[in-house]
Amino acid sequence: MNGQTEREYQDALDALRFPNEAKERMMKNLMEQKGQKPVKRRGVRPLRAGIAAACLCAALAVTAGAAQFLGVRVLDEDKIDGGKIVWLAGGIACHPVSSLSEEIRALDGIYAVKPFESWEEMERFIGADLMNNPILDASPASRYSVAFDNVEGCFLARVDAGLRHIHALGCYEIGEVDIKVSGFFYTDRMEMEDDRFMGYGFSDDMEMDREVYTTPSGLEAQILTLDRVEGQSGTCIAALTIDGVPFAVSARGKGDMETIREALFQVLDGFQV
Repeated sequence: MNGQTEREYQDALDALRFPNEAKERMMKNLMEQKGQKPVKRRGVRPLRAGIAAACLCAALAVTAGAAQFLGVRVLDEDKIDGGKIVWLAGGIACHPVSSLSEEIRALDGIYAVKPFESWEEMERFIGADLMNNPILDASPASRYSVAFDNVEGCFLARVDAGLRHIHALGCYEIGEVDIKVSGFFYTDRMEMEDDRFMGYGFSDDMEMDREVYTTPSGLEAQILTLDRVEGQSGTCIAALTIDGVPFAVSARGKGDMETIREALFQVLDGFQV
């Protein structure tokens, strides 16, 4: 079994709010859906917010010369034991490996997670201008950070060993709202089962509203607003694509949902194309 795929399924289940035994069953079901054999889990990390922000991105990718997906969409929920996963799909284009920086091409054959001081520094490392957003440029790095494979930071790039895909993450704050930006850069080395790039898992009792929003620059975003669990952060998620790079932008905070949504839409309106 591919070690990267194993990490992704474990990341997804770590974010779900269920007992360990239920997570074991869910991991088995998820991997059977992909024709994988289940593996024994090594423990569970606590959930920071009321929903799962779980990426299942790298196992699904685009073949060279395949059709280009023009827009992001939200797929119907996949039912799993005690919960469900909502998938984000589409908006993916292949980019030539030759367009990547020399620094990242030197990692060919090596799985790597690298921290950076800023999104711009991470873009220079990748060799691609992933997004242009003055609102985020003017926002400080967030109070919280993300972690992959014991590497933690506010800006991280996770690089597939075969340079088939790069997952770029950035954490910001706008007032009391934390913003996390995830970009998924795919190369022409990828092969694909379907065009799903990210899954959000949450329990059956979590309610979700969906809407579509068009930014001033003409980008279409799929918006997911999740009801809050008492004592936990409210969360609002937007999915969109910029030049064939799909993004998921999440906003969360302890304040009211109106404030959280206002911060998210402020970020969306800041994207320039």
